[in-house]
Amino acid sequence: MDTKPNAEQEPGTATVTEREPELSRLIEEVAERTLEAEPQELAMASGRTVVAEEDAAGERLVVRSPSGEVELQIAFNEQGPVLRFRSAELALESKGAVDVDCDRFRVRAKRGIEHRTGGNLKEVVDGNRSSVVRKSAKTIAHEVAIESARGNVDITANDDFRVLAERVKLNCE
Repeated sequence: MDTKPNAEQEPGTATVTEREPELSRLIEEVAERTLEAEPQELAMASGRTVVAEEDAAGERLVVRSPSGEVELQIAFNEQGPVLRFRSAELALESKGAVDVDCDRFRVRAKRGIEHRTGGNLKEVVDGNRSSVVRKSAKTIAHEVAIESARGNVDITANDDFRVLAERVKLNCE
């Protein structure tokens, strides 16, 4: 294709070579619009809306409250789905086990956390364990055993250290 102006070319018109940047921009714009498909929306009787949308960031399913707040969002990426939700309460029930397998597990509760079991509670920590209590800590049990399989047991008190018992035995088996 000849890209040089010739005598038959109308004045003020550009050759293909001169228009390549404009054509490239136009192709990129069409590609972006193709990625940004129109969201599909479903209105529910409760006033909530369910939207399936896709853009350059990925694919999402979103449930919005009647006021427009996001209540549930499922985003899909290369690692798999990411679930985010907001609710007044969350209840899980299972007749069998509930297993959570993740890289890191964090829980924040504003007013308290309660563990309750009809059986035993077992913690297995492969690394170190640290507990910081800003007020007081108490352990109540039928028996309490503190054992250091290897190393010292250190007790540090800012004030008095008290031991109240029927008998206090030191270095006895």
